[in-house]
Amino acid sequence: MSAMKSSGSPGTARVLPVLSHFKYEHFIAGISGGVVSTLMLHPLDLIKTRFAVSDGHSRVGPQYKSLKSAVMQIVKTEGVRGLYRGVTPNVLGSGGAWGCYFFFTIPLKHGSKGEIVENLWDPRCTCSQQRTLEFLL
Repeated sequence: MSAMKSSGSPGTARVLPVLSHFKYEHFIAGISGGVVSTLMLHPLDLIKTRFAVSDGHSRVGPQYKSLKSAVMQIVKTEGVRGLYRGVTPNVLGSGGAWGCYFFFTIPLKHGSKGEIVENLWDPRCTCSQQRTLEFLL
């Protein structure tokens, strides 16, 4: 992942011990999960927001009586794309947030041998984990 040239032998790279637990696969997994969950749940989030904005008393804008009527009215007036209106910022935000969460949390929770370490000042905790936590704090 992050290699540095070692001064001992030319052409060989060594991995910094602090960064050895951080894997880009965790970042990709977090992004994927965030994007998929947002794409699946965005229509419900949109309807929730529209219910919150529509107070039921004003005559401006559409009036929704139930979840089913809201979906039907949105699809009728705006098409299926209307259910995904404003999805881009949500996808970018949740994908990035979940990617960072997985990228940083998994290495800090798991030791170098894969065991879960609850307390990073536990004797089973590696020095690189302690340095990483101190750097982040």
